[in-house]
Amino acid sequence: MGWSMLLAGPSDRGKSKVLSLLMRFCDATAGGVSIDGRNVCAVARDSLRGHMSIVLQEYFLFDESIRENIRMGNREAGDGERNFLDSLPPP
Repeated sequence: MGWSMLLAGPSDRGKSKVLSLLMRFCDATAGGVSIDGRNVCAVARDSLRGHMSIVLQEYFLFDESIRENIRMGNREAGDGERNFLDSLPPP
């Protein structure tokens, strides 16, 4: 049922670039990036990104409400999926 990959290392060694290429935030200008022998450029961005998750060491929130930040991760999320915020205890 899929696989996991950890990408770690010192600063300024290309980890973000590898992630950008895998997720097709940018495309390779030379060579290529393949997963299971298939060039990622041959896969629709939405499909590719729909099969991947990213867990960053540092979190990032957009300058929006928590509800809108959640929606940015899942544009299909309805209020039922986001209402768990109301069930959380106060900080």
